[in-house]
Amino acid sequence: MLQKIWWRSIESMRWLSVIIMLVSGTVVGQLNIEVHIWGEVKQPGAYMVPEGTNVLQLISRAGGPTQFADLGRVEVTHVVGDSNWVECVNIASYLKGQGDNVIPVLGKGDVVIVPTNTWYRWRKTLEVTRDLAIIINAMYWLTMISKMLK
Repeated sequence: MLQKIWWRSIESMRWLSVIIMLVSGTVVGQLNIEVHIWGEVKQPGAYMVPEGTNVLQLISRAGGPTQFADLGRVEVTHVVGDSNWVECVNIASYLKGQGDNVIPVLGKGDVVIVPTNTWYRWRKTLEVTRDLAIIINAMYWLTMISKMLK
């Protein structure tokens, strides 16, 4: 039998979800925390995840990275009391087995930002350049046609 109850955390005074599962007469509890993920993932937003979830697990839960994600510069903003601090994580080298990267465990209220990669920025620049070239070309031909009609 699965029951869900709400209780108030003494340390943070925030409502936390606790899932109580009755297994063979013993109570097994799992504390869920709310975290946020933004940027280049397929389903950004707020997620309720089990306590102890790390950044890589959250990215997976959010549908994985998009093709324009820069996994070498993932930022994790940890919320500690009234202040917060930002940690930069290189998930790409962790996945390749390079370096001594440790994937941080998330705390309640943490925010993960997956930035865009260089290819995405170049692609956007080229799209704007293409659009400007079309506009300039159209203006040139309109000027030429108006001169011919005079």
